[in-house]
Amino acid sequence: MNQESLHDQLSAIRGFDNYPTHGIKQDLLSAFFPSSMTEMVNDLSNVTSAFYGFLLQHVGETLGNEHINKFSEKLFYSLGKLKTEQALLKNDGLLTDTAAFAIVPISAIYNASPEYIFSVDKLSADHTILSMRGVDRYYRICKQLGIEQHLKWPTLLPFMEAIKDTLNLDVEISYELFPFTDDYQTQCVYHFKKA
Repeated sequence: MNQESLHDQLSAIRGFDNYPTHGIKQDLLSAFFPSSMTEMVNDLSNVTSAFYGFLLQHVGETLGNEHINKFSEKLFYSLGKLKTEQALLKNDGLLTDTAAFAIVPISAIYNASPEYIFSVDKLSADHTILSMRGVDRYYRICKQLGIEQHLKWPTLLPFMEAIKDTLNLDVEISYELFPFTDDYQTQCVYHFKKA
């Protein structure tokens, strides 16, 4: 897929843009429009992580570094609640037991986290195991901004807690987080067991 065909596929969104000349349009598309769907999704992911990191950096500068983790946890909890509510609207029958802890994160990964590779290692009503590995974009931006030491990792734990609370599930959540590598790679294995 080339730039032009990707731009054409997005005509429902980009088809209303207005350029002063066709030449300027071609120059801008050539210089700045993503050349592939992968590039576009990764660029969007980088913007998402930048918003997260810059917001937390400003929280630290304004309120003090001791508030950074609290803001991060509230953000991820809110996102977990939102994604759970969206998943309920699409298929509420899938979200009645520990399988919800695989389904909701996967729905978020599909449209917002291209860096993560997931593996559902066990899926049952009573016990689900979800592994996620890859570049942790949140760790990457926080490390680049020098604020990573003010956060509790994995940052997605409040996301998982929000699934539990939104669905009112009696589930114990545990995890094993592997150390981050120099290129921001990590792996986290989550266990969700019916209490």
